[in-house]
Amino acid sequence: MSVEDLGLLLRLPRRLSGWAQVRRLSWVRISGYLLRKYWVEIRGSALILYPSWATAALSRLSSIPSLSIETGALDAVLHTVPRQSLVLIELRGGKVDVRARTWGLKLASATDTVSYEVRFQNEEVMQAWAQLIRDFSAQPKVGLSFFDVVKPIGRGASGRVYLVRDKKTDEPLALKVIPKSSVYLSDEALRHAVDERLVMEMAASHPFVLGLRYAFQSSSCLFFAMEFCPGGDLFEYLRTRGKPLHERQARRLLAEVILAMRHIHGLGVIYRDLKLENVLIDASGHIRLADFGLSKFLGE
Repeated sequence: MSVEDLGLLLRLPRRLSGWAQVRRLSWVRISGYLLRKYWVEIRGSALILYPSWATAALSRLSSIPSLSIETGALDAVLHTVPRQSLVLIELRGGKVDVRARTWGLKLASATDTVSYEVRFQNEEVMQAWAQLIRDFSAQPKVGLSFFDVVKPIGRGASGRVYLVRDKKTDEPLALKVIPKSSVYLSDEALRHAVDERLVMEMAASHPFVLGLRYAFQSSSCLFFAMEFCPGGDLFEYLRTRGKPLHERQARRLLAEVILAMRHIHGLGVIYRDLKLENVLIDASGHIRLADFGLSKFLGE
């Protein structure tokens, strides 16, 4: 993973974090390498290992329980760890085995030949990590080969959108392609890309918010595979209709927009880009609120 890709990953929120004893398993010696203390996090679909010996600041924190470390102080310390010292394990499509006697997990990535053993302080903590990692390992590592491209359907400030078809389910999806060259132009552009993904992941369960099916990347682009709305956007719908909406239909559409906005605000997110072009219409005639690149999390 490049430094830029790692920078993007580290902007994603922690799903789980804490101290663990970790060792790389050797194919030559059954005993493997020595166990060493790491700060362990799951961000996105990756397990990130921060070696406690990489910086004196992190080493000093290694004697403090995970729950006692203030988030801001932790972030400041982790920022001092050299990027080349981090170990990243892709969890999607990987394998996880529970080692109950040692409260440990054996992890094998789908993208690497190296395996790791991660041991936790008790069985309860180990089971929480095991459940989340199993959820990821059951998901295939998605790439462009999963889709057939049908045609381009749109173009925005951040990238192009294509109609694609999922080869496994035959479901039509809208695939947004964002060049990394545009994402890494500034911190603001990077934040917009990360926040768009996060908001869609957080709000995807709502019936009037555009659902995110997959998020993945290549060496040059970020990809968001989203629900496809064949009705287009509300601006184009009103333009081609050529006459005003019936009052009952207008009330329903407005009510759906309000419900979607209330759900997003309830997640601690300010939408900031409500316009007709961002209100899509699905196959059933209901709305899907879309395009969260300008959204902002409260407290930022």
